[in-house]
Amino acid sequence: MSLSQADPAYFEQAAAIIRADPALSGQVIRIANSALYTGQARVENLDEAVLRVGIRMVVATLSTEHLRRSFDPKRPGLNTIWIDAAFSAAVCRRLATEAGWAGLPPELAYTHGLLHDVGRLVLFDLYESSQESEPRERLCPVTELAAWENERFGASHALAGRLLANLWGFPPDVATVIGAHHFSDEHRAPLSDHVNRLIDLVLLADLVVHHLDDPGAALGRDPGDALLARLGFQAGQILDALPHARQDMMHQVGALGLSPSPDEAPIVLA
Repeated sequence: MSLSQADPAYFEQAAAIIRADPALSGQVIRIANSALYTGQARVENLDEAVLRVGIRMVVATLSTEHLRRSFDPKRPGLNTIWIDAAFSAAVCRRLATEAGWAGLPPELAYTHGLLHDVGRLVLFDLYESSQESEPRERLCPVTELAAWENERFGASHALAGRLLANLWGFPPDVATVIGAHHFSDEHRAPLSDHVNRLIDLVLLADLVVHHLDDPGAALGRDPGDALLARLGFQAGQILDALPHARQDMMHQVGALGLSPSPDEAPIVLA
């Protein structure tokens, strides 16, 4: 994550990291041959795979692998957090593809969707031995979870994630989105339009993933309607993207060795 995209050797540096790790190489090749890139000839070597998926998706894969080695997705409790992150990332990627925003390619949106709640992994890891490291019921990550964490631990996943981002040398925009995605509108005002759009995008993804039983209703009330307005989306676009995002998520969690049950990742469109 500390590689600089402004460095002319960025592509080769990222590719060299992958070549040195057979597991990573295999994962990138699997992604290149997955349903995300249907209709293209099968690739068998890493260079072709990197060219197909793009360097940003390669960096997202590196980020995922680094997280996986630090926070095992198969550990009870962590697995649900990983599935939520993978689903939010897939929604972000689909919506960025739909919007075609300048300066926000789908793979970059995917990375932000995957990493913005990394602090949930940190808090779980720190407080796993406590009586309740995650709430007993699934609290809405947009409107309820941070307040519960602050009351219980004295810090939210946004703060824990920002500290990890600083420690691991995440790019500035990624670290800012991690740390600021639960800021009030007043405290978000000094942030750039680009960062604020990213924050709105990850919040919208979190909202619909949490309300899969009735995403249409969640989008029709605050904060869903406000997020739609700021991002320029209609509710129907989000509902249309969800089944495709679910398929993308299933490929990702399969690569992590997870298999969400139907009640963990349902798609019920109201």
